[in-house]
Amino acid sequence: MGLFKRINMAQYKNWLIFLVIGLSSSSVFSQETYIFQHSHAAEEAPETSNELDADVFVGCIDYTITYLAVPTDNIEQREKAEFAIAELLKSNGAHRTDCFNANGDWLHIYKNGEQVDRIWYFSDTNEEYTFFKNGVLKFFVTDTAEPEGFSELGIEQTVKTKQKRSILGYDTVKYTATKESGTVENYWVSKDLVRNPASYKKNKFAYTDQLHDVLKGVPLYHEKTVANFVTTTREAKAIREGEPGVELFRLPAVDVYHW
Repeated sequence: MGLFKRINMAQYKNWLIFLVIGLSSSSVFSQETYIFQHSHAAEEAPETSNELDADVFVGCIDYTITYLAVPTDNIEQREKAEFAIAELLKSNGAHRTDCFNANGDWLHIYKNGEQVDRIWYFSDTNEEYTFFKNGVLKFFVTDTAEPEGFSELGIEQTVKTKQKRSILGYDTVKYTATKESGTVENYWVSKDLVRNPASYKKNKFAYTDQLHDVLKGVPLYHEKTVANFVTTTREAKAIREGEPGVELFRLPAVDVYHW
């Protein structure tokens, strides 16, 4: 029996659910909000309006993504981990760029994946848009911590450790977050790369608001191990400060679907 037939996908819902494209019927509301964001992004670049804005990071960071199977003597588990890694690399690739503008909007650009092209978040409306390489744009309001279909996203605790390291010339400190699902995530952040609170304070999905309210900084290194199965690392390779071009935050002129 082939590897694909042997894999029981239900056993890995916590990590495979993020690979599923949940598209429903077209929504008039989502189309209207898309039109608003599409035109809004075409306006002039935002200017910093207060002291806090002047201190937060505005610019882009290039990351390398690495997936590693957790070592095990169980051959079947190792094969399943290798399958999951292959699917993640195929979907999202191994390189990503994160950009932040002065408004607190952010953008993830996936460089070499076959499925996801980019993801936007707009702070004023608390909306996220995912653009797939097949030309489909997905609309999502991030106002619920655990939407239907996602479970155990809650954070049991986030701890600031005493471990320090230098990344790209920035002094960083390690934070460890433990999810209810058992997932453990490590973040290395610098107090000199403060993340704009507008980029997360209304975003409740996966308790993002709670997590980043503790971290404060933009992570330069992120390590996540899911169910003692696969470890994902995201490491900063270059930092470019300065307001990203407004065209980066302009949504593509395609039909949008509500999720």
